[in-house]
Amino acid sequence: MDLLGVNLKQEMPVCKVVDYSKMLFVAKKRKKQIDAKNKALPSSLPTKEIKFRAGIGQHDLERKINNTVAYLQKGHPCQITIMSKLFRVRENKNAVTETFDMIHELLKDHVLENLKGPTIRGGGVDENGVEQFIRGATIVFKPKAR
Repeated sequence: MDLLGVNLKQEMPVCKVVDYSKMLFVAKKRKKQIDAKNKALPSSLPTKEIKFRAGIGQHDLERKINNTVAYLQKGHPCQITIMSKLFRVRENKNAVTETFDMIHELLKDHVLENLKGPTIRGGGVDENGVEQFIRGATIVFKPKAR
């Protein structure tokens, strides 16, 4: 048993008789429980990255979207990356944007908002006035609250 000063600055100091080691043990246990609760929050879950190719087939797209929906339902934020090869872009200049629109349409019921807007790589016009192809796009989605 130890004597613990509760309020020593008053005219009549207040002290308490406690088992100091037990008090430290309880405080450590309480801190561990609070840390475990905070660790289980969805905001602490890692971001999952799912990669798509521009011009992906319908079945492959649906399979990857189903995996993405499963991650979103578990509370993970998901980063969608759309990549394209030059031959695919030559066939269809809008392959990246069309794929992005399909993904966005399929995920709109499962996401709360975009954490970061789409980041588009490539595109625009170079210094010679030649139109550049969009080589890819990235967007991060936040899951809806359960």
